[in-house]
Amino acid sequence: MADLIKRNLGKDYEIFIPLNNHLKDYDLVLMNQKTKKIAKIQVKESREYNVGMADGWWGINKKKVFEKVVDFYVFLIYTAEEDGHKMKMRNRVLIVPSDVLFEKSKGKRESKGGFDYYFKIQKEEAWEDREEKIDYSEYIENYNLLKI
Repeated sequence: MADLIKRNLGKDYEIFIPLNNHLKDYDLVLMNQKTKKIAKIQVKESREYNVGMADGWWGINKKKVFEKVVDFYVFLIYTAEEDGHKMKMRNRVLIVPSDVLFEKSKGKRESKGGFDYYFKIQKEEAWEDREEKIDYSEYIENYNLLKI
C-alpha cells in the first residue's frame, strides 16, 4: 500500500513505516517534503466475501474512530475480476479521512466496543450497508485526499 500511495502522490511525498510494534494505531506516516506536514494512516485489509463483488468487512474500535487517532483510513479489498476466460486479482481502495468516517459512523450500532464496516465497491460506486446504505463513492482510489 505504501508503494501505491507513493506512486500516486509523486516525488514531493514520502511514506514511512513505523517499526515500533507499540504503535498500533497507525501503519504509515505520510510526509509532504515541501510543507513538512505529516499525516497518520491506518490501513485495513479484507478479502472479498462474494467472488467478484469487491465486498469486505472491517472492525474498528469505537474509541479510535471518535478520537480520530489517525488522519486517514485506507480500506483495501482484494477482489477477483474476470479477465477473458480466467480470473485475476485486483486491489480496490477506499481512502477515507478520519473526520468523514467519524461523521458517517455517528448512527452506527456498536458491536463489542467497535464498529463493523461492510464496504462494497462496484465500478465507480462504493457504499457501506451494515444498517443503512451510506455512500462512499467519492473515496474510491481518491489519492488527492492525501495531498497534505
